Amino acid sequence: MGRRSPKWGRPGRVDAPPHVETEARIAVRAAGLVVVPVQPSPLDLWATTETLKIARDEQRRSLVVLNRVPPRSSLTDEIVAQLGRIGSPIAATRIGNRIVLARAMALGLGVVESANATPAAAEITALAEEVRAVFRADRAQRQSWRLASATALASESTGAETAQGGCRLRGGREFESPRAHHF
Repeated sequence: MGRRSPKWGRPGRVDAPPHVETEARIAVRAAGLVVVPVQPSPLDLWATTETLKIARDEQRRSLVVLNRVPPRSSLTDEIVAQLGRIGSPIAATRIGNRIVLARAMALGLGVVESANATPAAAEITALAEEVRAVFRADRAQRQSWRLASATALASESTGAETAQGGCRLRGGREFESPRAHHF
């Protein structure tokens, strides 16, 4: 699960067990994006359903990542179909069941650090880019909303005098700040 760290301004990571305890809910609340790794198995699907429900209840975006995927398995396709029926976004990137991932972990490294020229490293890099794209899309959506809000406020107040708490846009046009309203 990732969240923009206020201190460094970079996505952070929270690793939590897949259960419906208070700790999992707190971790989901802190996340900007809940990344849910799922092995293509019925047991993982059942555990994932609860995690995705928490994310939905907390109004957090989620992204299911198929992990430890065997090269050929009809079970993988069945799990993907079931996840689709749940309505969960599924990452295009799948992480294969590769020994090099376990070896990198045993060394205390990431696979990109320990075995950069492997299919496993390519998968992890592709997944990282996919997650970054979600954050970029969210940021662009927020910026678009802010611009639309500022434009609407400016057009409503064109020609009006600045009230207490007013703001001035470029070009000298002014509008009243939403914070100036008392509710």
